[in-house]
Amino acid sequence: MVVEVNTIDELKKHVTSSEVVRAVGGGSKPSLSCNPTVSLRNLSGIVEYRADEYTVTALAGTPIGQIDAALAEKGQYLPFDPPLSKGGATLGGTVASGVSGPGRWRYGGIRDFIISLKMISGAGEMLVGGAKVVKNAAGFDLPKLMVGAKGRFGIMTELTFKVFPRPKAMVTLELRCGDTDAAVNVMGVIAMGPWDLISLEMSPPDSVWVRLGGLPEAIETKIQRFTDALPEGCDVQRYDDDESIWSRVKEFEWVDDQWSLVKLAITPGRIQNFERYFCSLGRPTARRYGCGGNVLYLGLSEVADFADPELASLPRVALRGEVPPLAPAISNLFVNRLCSIFDPQQKFAEKSPIQSS
Repeated sequence: MVVEVNTIDELKKHVTSSEVVRAVGGGSKPSLSCNPTVSLRNLSGIVEYRADEYTVTALAGTPIGQIDAALAEKGQYLPFDPPLSKGGATLGGTVASGVSGPGRWRYGGIRDFIISLKMISGAGEMLVGGAKVVKNAAGFDLPKLMVGAKGRFGIMTELTFKVFPRPKAMVTLELRCGDTDAAVNVMGVIAMGPWDLISLEMSPPDSVWVRLGGLPEAIETKIQRFTDALPEGCDVQRYDDDESIWSRVKEFEWVDDQWSLVKLAITPGRIQNFERYFCSLGRPTARRYGCGGNVLYLGLSEVADFADPELASLPRVALRGEVPPLAPAISNLFVNRLCSIFDPQQKFAEKSPIQSS
């Protein structure tokens, strides 16, 4: 049974009276919110939005779509492009999963934007970390600890983020490179260049996707300089109305909704080996390499162990469905120590060991 709480006091009561506590928000990442005991969807709403200070504070159950709409009215946004907003993703769930979108390449991920939070510990105590100002260096950095922790240290109730002005103009370029080796090489050249790109991603077998932004009067010059510096052999396709492209990426619409979906932390130098392995499997997969090739989003039509030991050992976060078993976990003394402080009774403990996202 999932308890619907409407107030912070009700949530505290649930925590203190329960042996096991697992929170769920919008349920957009079902593999991270399985077997929930309490729903935070009614703990929703923007508490404070200071557009002049570039900060927004909201309850943890607030849908990302509601945040996006409020910021858009003032020409602002969350530059790390929180994913799955159409699927009902909430602010708290986004932080707990640690999953950022395509804008992470230029601006950084969730950790770079969360500046304060309130949370309930395993003892039912309200804890506060950070401050509602952009420039702050005081106190224990509790907000950063909660990113990607999957609720292991407590249940977040209120969060504050810094926001940015949204670029006035954005354009997407698809660079068709001919084959995977060429695409990886082109992405590497771009990553090492002096380009102020919003996003840099690769979709197999040979497409590199680039998003540029800026002032309308300067965007054409920026595009021209960028394309002039590209290696020979790139077929460039331009998309001026690019919002639908990146919405599809953020919502994972390129993966069959019946397939499993997992995020893996990689390095660009591994892409070619992984692509050869995936092509040899003999079963369908969907892949996209984000953040300049440092993140792999992998869709699987069926669950099977990874025969590639390098792939099997990678840190991963399952977002949807079943995924191949994790490699043997290494005991994390730092995490264990934090759990002993925030959750000594192990109310928030997971069945499987925590791995970095």
